[in-house]
Amino acid sequence: MTVHPSQPPPEDPHEGSEDDPRRELDPLDEAAAIPPRRYEPTEVDRPVSGEAVPSTMDRVTAASVPLAVGVFMILGFTTGMWYVAWVVFLIPAALKAWNRPNED
Repeated sequence: MTVHPSQPPPEDPHEGSEDDPRRELDPLDEAAAIPPRRYEPTEVDRPVSGEAVPSTMDRVTAASVPLAVGVFMILGFTTGMWYVAWVVFLIPAALKAWNRPNED
């Protein structure tokens, strides 16, 4: 079999077999062999005492999207009125607009 001059030579199929000598590990290989450690939060990860706590309305707004999907599925499967049930997806948008801080 001839190989075109622009093509790289084919790889040796036996390269990397048991007959090859062992190579030394790279320093990067040793880093991958370190066992995992338990996560310990740093000072940056710990919450600051003056940090704003989400309000009840923030939590309701965050939960409204999964609830809207559930209500959409229930209304669609029970009534078969998929063409009307999509209206529930307007509720999370309305809650988000209602909960938006005033930008005067």
